[in-house]
Formats: sequence, structure tokens, C-alpha cells
Amino acid sequence: MSNVKQEKPWYKQFWPWFVIAIPFTSVITGTSLLIIASNTTDSMVVDDYYKDGLAINESLAKKNKAKELGVSATLSFDNQRVTVEISANSEIQDSLFLDFQHATLETKDFTMALKQDASGKYYSELNHDISGKWFINLHPYQKQWEVEKKVTLPSSQEVILGY
Repeated sequence: MSNVKQEKPWYKQFWPWFVIAIPFTSVITGTSLLIIASNTTDSMVVDDYYKDGLAINESLAKKNKAKELGVSATLSFDNQRVTVEISANSEIQDSLFLDFQHATLETKDFTMALKQDASGKYYSELNHDISGKWFINLHPYQKQWEVEKKVTLPSSQEVILGY
């Protein structure tokens, strides 16, 4: 009898496969991250900070104009319809629009044109999913003024925009 211990072939042992698994896992992870990075955009990254600064000043001027005019709006959401009741110091003669800007996903942003009914209220049909956090902006066609608010939808309560 011989005391020679018979070794298993290398492919039946644990340690070679463990050593091979480490770089293999790194290659798979790196490839996955490369695919994700190349297929998604950074929608929250801004290229031109100067233009954004000017836009902020313009937006503040529009909000101040809305404050001067005493514009406020009450929004109610029910059965895929939004109803807007406007109050202001003077009558609004322009068409109104509601901008819905999602808090994080630019691809979900949309704008709705509002129609006025005989009672003076404005309304529009909701054809979009509005669940989540939104910046809602109400403005006329000429964009002389604007009122906005950050809200979480859907909401059973009325949303009040303005001053």
C-alpha cells in the first residue's frame, strides 16, 4: 500500500474557481455600469449656469407681477380632470396654462392648456400619471406672470397657488 495521496484535478478544487470568480465578477459589474451610464442622461445637470441665473431673475419678476395683480388659484383634482378657480384684482383676459414639472424626472414633465367654462372656472382633462412630487406652475399665454407651488399628488385636498 502506498501512502500517496491522490490529488483532485484543478477544475474540481475550490480555490482556482474562487480566484477566477473575482476578475470575472469585476468585468460583469463594469460592463453593466458602462451600459447603464451610456443609456441614461443626467437631466438634472445644467450646462449653462449664466442662463439659469437670468431665468431665475425673470421668474422672480413674473412672481412679483402676479403678487401685484393679486393672482391666486385653487386647483382640485378629480376623476382625471383638473379644475382651476382663479381670483385676481382684475379680470384675466388671456389663455391659461398649467405646467407640471416632476421633481426628479424631466421626461415626466408636461403642459396643459386650460379651457374656461361658463361659470368662469378653468378645467382640463388629465391624460398623465400625476403621482409623485411636482412643481405646478400656472401662467397666461404671454407669460407676464406666474404662480407656482411644490405639491405631492394625488391629493384629495385642494391645492392653492398664489398670494
